[in-house]
Amino acid sequence: MRHVAELLDCHVNTVMTYIAEGKLEGHNPNGPGVKGLRVTVESLKKYERKYLLKKLDLAKFKKEIEDITKEPKKKRQRRNKGFALNY
Repeated sequence: MRHVAELLDCHVNTVMTYIAEGKLEGHNPNGPGVKGLRVTVESLKKYERKYLLKKLDLAKFKKEIEDITKEPKKKRQRRNKGFALNY
């Protein structure tokens, strides 16, 4: 969500409002009520075409969307669940 908010130059809550209003399409691959809501690249492209993004540089916006589709998915790093003993 933060990345989408940065692309649209708005707050994360505004992105959530856009999803609720139907301006953006969001889905949750983990199931309803679980953390991890995603916004599709296609919905960002539709948003770009439908609403005039006057406060954004459209060329930069298009390039960032292309970069998102090209970059490989990053693996999440887990924290060490162990503990250290202090002697």
